[in-house]
Amino acid sequence: MVVHAKHDEKDEGEGGLVTREVTRRLVIPDDVDLDTITSTFIDGLLTISAEKKRPEKSGGGVEIPIVVEKKKEEDGEKKLDDFVKLD
Repeated sequence: MVVHAKHDEKDEGEGGLVTREVTRRLVIPDDVDLDTITSTFIDGLLTISAEKKRPEKSGGGVEIPIVVEKKKEEDGEKKLDDFVKLD
């Protein structure tokens, strides 16, 4: 972001002109939401504000297989139950 300010002021006593000028280059961090940048200039003070980006939510839950072991009473074999989806 580039902030540039210029102020011209006439010197009434001598008829001259006084010019003040400033330029500042600022790097906006990657976690700033550019659509929320605002600025105000009150009593010679420039204030620039912005919000941080909100973390993106993933597209849903993650599917993790859960193995549940159950013994069949007649032959002692183990059984796998269905997958469970966690949100």
